[in-house]
Amino acid sequence: MTKYTLQFEELVKRYEDLKKLKTDAATEVKNKNAELEQHRKQLETAQKDLEQLLRTRETLHEILEKLSAEVKKEESVLREQEKETKESSVELEEALEFFRNRLALQMKKIPDNRLQFVFTCIDKDDPKKPFCFCVKIKADRSYCVSDCVPHVPDFEKLSLKLNETNDFKAFVKAMWKRFKLAA
Repeated sequence: MTKYTLQFEELVKRYEDLKKLKTDAATEVKNKNAELEQHRKQLETAQKDLEQLLRTRETLHEILEKLSAEVKKEESVLREQEKETKESSVELEEALEFFRNRLALQMKKIPDNRLQFVFTCIDKDDPKKPFCFCVKIKADRSYCVSDCVPHVPDFEKLSLKLNETNDFKAFVKAMWKRFKLAA
């Protein structure tokens, strides 16, 4: 064999080796590109998920702010109602004391969630004789007045006026005066 033949065979073998290396490299590049594409798609999906989570987080943050504002507003309303209730309670206690001391009035809770008002010391001949009526506050916060003993001629008119004015103290005083006239 000649020197050139050996060199030629060596070059062919090197060429075949390089060709195989090129094919292997191309296959590896193709596989790496496929992996890269898969990772790119996963990254895109992760970015979309992240964007959605950020939007959800922002929405939840806005909802939380709104709810916090509503809670603060409701707390303020409750504090105001509590203050009004305390003031009303003081007024009721004062009125109750007035009725008890000045008008000889007793109040009793009776069945059907009614309150019975019983006056004494109206009839000079019989100071223990009771003069009474019952009151119930309905769901619409109006008064239902009933069971007036002895009957007062303008009882219905006084009941209507009570519901128009919501002045319970004036109603009780008017009833006391009517009972006094009836005695």
